[in-house]
Amino acid sequence: MIYAVILDKKDNYSSWGDLSNEEVTISLKSDMNDLPYCDAIIISDSFNERPIEENLAEIKKTAGFKCIPCAAAVCEHSIERQEYLIENGFDDVIQMPLCRELIVRRIEGLAAILPYSLSSGKFSYESLLDIRDNGESGAYSVQSNDFTTIYRFIIRILKRLDKSAQVLLMKLTCNEADSEEKKPLIMQILANGVRACLRRGDIASVCGEDQVVVLLIGADDDGGHLVANRIVSSFYSECDDGSFTLEYDIHEVKPGRK
Repeated sequence: MIYAVILDKKDNYSSWGDLSNEEVTISLKSDMNDLPYCDAIIISDSFNERPIEENLAEIKKTAGFKCIPCAAAVCEHSIERQEYLIENGFDDVIQMPLCRELIVRRIEGLAAILPYSLSSGKFSYESLLDIRDNGESGAYSVQSNDFTTIYRFIIRILKRLDKSAQVLLMKLTCNEADSEEKKPLIMQILANGVRACLRRGDIASVCGEDQVVVLLIGADDDGGHLVANRIVSSFYSECDDGSFTLEYDIHEVKPGRK
C-alpha cells in the first residue's frame, strides 16, 4: 500500500476528487505542520502564497521527510519552469489539470523512487537514518512486489530464532455480475479492515484484484484462525453489500519447508 499526501488549500480539495484505491491511499492536507508519515508528497502551486520551492525546502528540513520523493503540481509548465523545479529539488512535475487515473499512476511512480543513486549503486546512509517509524497501529502494508522479498527475509529470521508464523489469504468473491464494478471500493474496505485488525509486527499486501495476503509473525494455528475470523467479522460490519463474500485460507510458515 502506498500512502501519499497532497498539499493544497481547502478550497481546491474538490478538484482533486477521490484518488484512493486498493493500492494507493491519498490524504489532502492544507497545513504542513499536520504532515503525516507518507511515501510521496505532491505540492500544489496554489497551496499558499509562498513560492512552491520554499514549501519543498521547509518539508525537506523536517525530520523523517528529507528523502521522501516530492512532486510539484503546476498549471504553468513551460520547459524552463520544469527545469527550475527539478533543479530546486522536486522529483517530478505534474501538469494540471490531469485525470484521476494519470494522477494515481504518477503517484505510484513517485513512491517508487529509491533514496539512493541507481547510476552509482551507492547506498545513501543519510537516507537510511532519515527513515522513521510512522507510529501507526495495525499491520505494515507493503506493495505486492515487495511482499515476496520481505517474506523470504522473515523466513530466514524465523529459522534463526526457531520460530514459525502463519500466512493468511483473504479472498473476496463477487456473487453478482452487476456488482463487479463495486469491487475496488469493497477491496478498499477489506484492505483497511485487515490493517486495523492486525498487530504492528504483521505484514499485509493487496494481491491482485480480489485478495489480501497477510504474514502473521509469531502466531500459531489457533491464533491465525482467530485473526482471520476477526477480519471477516470486521469486513461484514463495514460492508453491507450482500453480493460480496469473504473467505480465507491459512497455512503455517515453516522455515525448513522446501
